[in-house]
Amino acid sequence: MNAIPRPCVTCGRPTFDRRGRCPQHMARLAYSDPAYRLARAEVLARSGGRCTAVENGRRCRNPAVEVHHVEPLASAPSAAAAFELNRVENLVAVCRAHNPRGSSL
Repeated sequence: MNAIPRPCVTCGRPTFDRRGRCPQHMARLAYSDPAYRLARAEVLARSGGRCTAVENGRRCRNPAVEVHHVEPLASAPSAAAAFELNRVENLVAVCRAHNPRGSSL
């Protein structure tokens, strides 16, 4: 018996996920993972509250207010893979100006 895809509850794309989300929107659920919150807090504490971006050999002096995934959650093929990307080694503390959405660290 073949399963029938249902529309993603967020974007409407066909999905076979029992929770009704396509892989991209399942990845976004990783932000609600308690492990992400702990890793985020550790990364911010480890940075000393300062942005970790380096430009022209100097570390940014702005406060770190965001945590960036080096390997983006959207690249994960499944929710399980997205949750795996929430590890401390994949996160960096940045200020708003250095969040690499469109720029590079």
